[in-house]
Amino acid sequence: MRTPRTLFVVIASVFATAFTPAFANEAETVKIQIDLDASASEIYRSIREQAWTACKPETGSHYVSARTTARRECQKDLIADVVNQLPKSDVVRLAERDGIRIES
Repeated sequence: MRTPRTLFVVIASVFATAFTPAFANEAETVKIQIDLDASASEIYRSIREQAWTACKPETGSHYVSARTTARRECQKDLIADVVNQLPKSDVVRLAERDGIRIES
């Protein structure tokens, strides 16, 4: 009768490891500074650079490609959040050209 107890421990361990990362990633506030007097391309370039810097991974995967992929996804999400709050259609157009999904 050791099998049910062992099976229960294995199932509990799988659930614990599956849901732990979801609770560890709490929302963080990132401040992006924007010069609204600059051209749309300069505004977008500045947003991209600041998002790339803000999305620097902490200690994570040892694989460079995994860290880079996660950082790019974070950057895209952050750019989308910022651009969605801007009224300038040229910046939105530049973001969409880069593959950033913008809310309509």
